[in-house]
Amino acid sequence: MNKFESSQKTVHAGRKPVFDFLSDITNFSTLVPGEKVKDFHAETDRCSFLVDGLGEIGVRIASQEPNECIKFESEGSTPFKFNLWIQLKETNERTTVIKLTLGAELNMIMKQMAEKPLKEGIEIIASQLSDHLNNQEW
Repeated sequence: MNKFESSQKTVHAGRKPVFDFLSDITNFSTLVPGEKVKDFHAETDRCSFLVDGLGEIGVRIASQEPNECIKFESEGSTPFKFNLWIQLKETNERTTVIKLTLGAELNMIMKQMAEKPLKEGIEIIASQLSDHLNNQEW
């Protein structure tokens, strides 16, 4: 399993509202980059979408530790199996630090092709997520 981690991002809200937002995948529709992702369909605990050049991706919530961590995993006929953890650490009642970790099962050829985009992608997702959360009225 190849592992990619984002830097820590600060969200100006307590851990519970951040967790509540992240644990409902329908909230992610506002974060989907329309130029690369098409046909985003979401339910509370799963979603699917098409990524240009990659194909259909399915994601579901695998487990949750309330107000601490949400674990997502791939489902369906994704090009490779992966999981994503979003960890939350409250530094005070109005500040939460988030960190994303992506684990992907990549063969050597896929790793050579996908390593740089995945490293950059996980950082972009973390930044967009924290920017979006910081623009919410809690």
